[in-house]
Amino acid sequence: MKEQTASEVTQTNVSTTPEELKSMLDAKQEMVLVDVRSFNDYGMGHIPGAINIPLNSLEMLSKEQLPDKDAPIYVYCSTQDCSNEAVELLSGAGYTQVYNAGSYQDWPYDTTAPISC
Repeated sequence: MKEQTASEVTQTNVSTTPEELKSMLDAKQEMVLVDVRSFNDYGMGHIPGAINIPLNSLEMLSKEQLPDKDAPIYVYCSTQDCSNEAVELLSGAGYTQVYNAGSYQDWPYDTTAPISC
């Protein structure tokens, strides 16, 4: 049986807790935090530092907005299932460090204020 190289090993869906994510954000750890909820949901408030790429646009916009396929990427959504789907989509597109940051509803820390027009 042929041994797999590191680049051939497929990543499993690895999750992080809100506490772990908050600690990494506070330490200014290098990462991309992606909110895959809709533009409207993102505008109602999001985790500080997150960029918004809605799940239904993720495949199309990821090449432009996430050019480094080896950067650590943490995704969250309204539900765990949606986050899982985003992790699978990005991993399938060749991103090597994609982590499930869970649900926005589970985030117990400060968020951005709603964006007003």
